Amino acid sequence: MQGIALDDRLSKIYDAISPCNIVVDVGTDHGKLPANLIINDKCKKALLVDISSASLQKAINLFKKLNINSRAEFIVSDGLNNVNGNFNTLVIAGMGTPNIINILNNAINKLNSSQLILCSNTQISVLREYIYSIDYSITEEYIAEVSGKFYVIIKADAIKTEGSEKLYFKGKVNQFKDKVLVEKYLIYKRNKIQKSLKGYLSSKNVNQNQIDIFNKQLNWINEDLLNIKE
Repeated sequence: MQGIALDDRLSKIYDAISPCNIVVDVGTDHGKLPANLIINDKCKKALLVDISSASLQKAINLFKKLNINSRAEFIVSDGLNNVNGNFNTLVIAGMGTPNIINILNNAINKLNSSQLILCSNTQISVLREYIYSIDYSITEEYIAEVSGKFYVIIKADAIKTEGSEKLYFKGKVNQFKDKVLVEKYLIYKRNKIQKSLKGYLSSKNVNQNQIDIFNKQLNWINEDLLNIKE
């Protein structure tokens, strides 16, 4: 990939995006991701969207510096409220699941079967379940790590299939694409659940159903860890 250096999170988002005519990047901030998509001709045109005009100005300056501003539109907008017309790919990253769901709910009629690339920093299972509730399906997930923090990048297409509790928890990470990083992420996830279970068991009101859920999740993670090592 040519262009501007990206951290692991933005690099994985870049990798997740299929070649397209028009990409929309909500919460674009500095605009490095869409700039690379244009420089490498992965997308023909980019719509850079941010609720902050000051943040959007950084992207405008970058595109002018790279002489690629003719292939972009810069839109100050809360989500997709001010975005009109069709697009092929929608990227929403750098925010929590409630904000992502709110943006999608308010623009559900604008999606037109476009591909979704979503990266939330909270409540990943809730986001996965929501994706299936709007008749989309997760096709692949990527794990990224930046400064010791893990990120899950979700790629979803307008295909109606059934979700499940197990799928919402585990997702669709390709365990064999980056074994070392995925194993590291799964161990982190397991440790987090074990800590939650320990804290729950020490509380006054303990419910066996909740204990069973914790143990079920731990079993799912251990299954994945065994698969990686095979």
